Amino acid sequence: MALNPRVKALIIPLAVSIPLLIVIAYFIFSTKTEALSAEQILNKKEWTREELTKSLSAAFSPQTNRRDRHKVLSHLREQLKRYPKKERTEIRITALRHAINNSIEQMRLLPKEDQEKLFNSIKKRAEGSYSKVQKMSAKEKAKIRKRLKTAEGQAAIDEVNKVLISKLTPEERRKFTPVSKLWVKTLRSL
Repeated sequence: MALNPRVKALIIPLAVSIPLLIVIAYFIFSTKTEALSAEQILNKKEWTREELTKSLSAAFSPQTNRRDRHKVLSHLREQLKRYPKKERTEIRITALRHAINNSIEQMRLLPKEDQEKLFNSIKKRAEGSYSKVQKMSAKEKAKIRKRLKTAEGQAAIDEVNKVLISKLTPEERRKFTPVSKLWVKTLRSL
């Protein structure tokens, strides 16, 4: 089955970017620091662009408090609404770039054995995601496709790809290959 060039152009960047997003999620759940505590973020009402970018990055990247993460992100999204759409996108992309760079640096600090465990964990999560997508309704799949096609979704994908291509070593990209193949399979099933 040949893929439409537009679908292929979407699938390949996602296949590369989604494994890195899983790495970010791993660090979110395993690291014990954040710029501000969840309570401090939730209590803060006035935000500069820099503060908002830094807190979003911390929410995307390693943090301790998984329990309050949803509340923190909701609060930060509300703060983002105060900015024009173009600036919101820039803030999100900058935060994502910082979170990805930070996650790559932290991954490299892990001992080789822990890195292997991380890659195995990422592969298991990708397998779980594939199973989940297989069980989705057509409406749920369409909703995901729609989000991926937005300008902000495309900008995020482009940024992830830029960082991955420029920051990951060939060895690290090879380690992600099995996961990337699984993500391509998952995306094709959308």
